Amino acid sequence: MARDPISTGQQTQIIGHLAASFADTANNLAKNSSGVFDRFIDYQRNARKEKMQEEEFNLKQEATQTQIANEKSKNTLLNKQIDSFDEDKALQKRQAESEINARKSATALNAANTRSINQTTQEKEDLKKLQATAYNPLAENMKNNANNADLNALFNASLIPTSRQ
Repeated sequence: MARDPISTGQQTQIIGHLAASFADTANNLAKNSSGVFDRFIDYQRNARKEKMQEEEFNLKQEATQTQIANEKSKNTLLNKQIDSFDEDKALQKRQAESEINARKSATALNAANTRSINQTTQEKEDLKKLQATAYNPLAENMKNNANNADLNALFNASLIPTSRQ
């Protein structure tokens, strides 16, 4: 079947329809591609924004962790200072108790020495009294001998004739 040749007017009309169709297609492609490009730009912008927010969050979290570690370190240091202070107080208390006990011991020792000295002095005095009052045969004998000598002298003197006197 042979076709009839197309007239120039029909050709112009077909070309006009094709051109309009191409123009619509190009326009639709431009609209669609512009929307896709805009969505791609928005996606990249949102991705960068999310990444920046994530980095900011990570930095804040890291800063918080650092601050927490610093606070823990400060608390540990304060606890050590408190423990050291408590140990110093306990040491001072033990030293004071030791000094008090040493003073008590010294006082007790001085009192014991004083009692010992007083007792020794008293014992010496008691011994002197005892010696003074105790029976001493030698002293008694010497005393008796002296008395006897006096008596003998008197007796002998009485024997001498009175004429000589």
